[in-house]
Amino acid sequence: MAEQDILLAPRAHTASEVAVGESLRITVVDGQQVPDIVLWARDDAQDRLSPSASQLLNESFLMVPGCVLHSQRTTALAAIDACTAGAGVIVGGSCSAPLNYARFGIPDTPNCRTNLLAAGAPYGAEEADVQHIYCPFMTIRRDADGSYVIDLPEAESGDYVELRALTDLVVLTSNCPQERTPTNAFNPSRLHVWVGPSEADRPTVGSILEEAARA
Repeated sequence: MAEQDILLAPRAHTASEVAVGESLRITVVDGQQVPDIVLWARDDAQDRLSPSASQLLNESFLMVPGCVLHSQRTTALAAIDACTAGAGVIVGGSCSAPLNYARFGIPDTPNCRTNLLAAGAPYGAEEADVQHIYCPFMTIRRDADGSYVIDLPEAESGDYVELRALTDLVVLTSNCPQERTPTNAFNPSRLHVWVGPSEADRPTVGSILEEAARA
């Protein structure tokens, strides 16, 4: 029996508790959609995802299957067991209302920071708790001069990322609402979130799409 099995609307958010021995799978429903993910040890919110520790201990700037997401205390939080569309990004933070205003001059835009704070509110999450994200499916092109641009995501309908808990976790997911950059192909769309025992059968892409068609 799945602990969580939901269709996540565009721009929506959710919180998941994932125990050791369980996995979390996020599936792209309509294509070209990116989630922002925050995670920490369920028993200690201060033991949270660290980009620098994860990069150093994996010896990689990109998080690919086989990598482990670590906390700032070097706790092994989650293993990336699958990511079927490109590598995951762990540098930089999520979109926020202040960043969107600075970049686009538009106040009070939907954003991942607000989503993540709302998802984490039952756990007492504060701004510092949602600063560092793991962002699968996001496409960033780096140039030789050190500059970079956000490009269209490669993820198609049915692509997924799967994390396996190595410690009991709280995981916050924002279905990224960004529509002013290519992050989500300028058109935020749906995701499917599943949590269950690592050995359990996963929902098929067909069943997810059937559920999405009925929604």
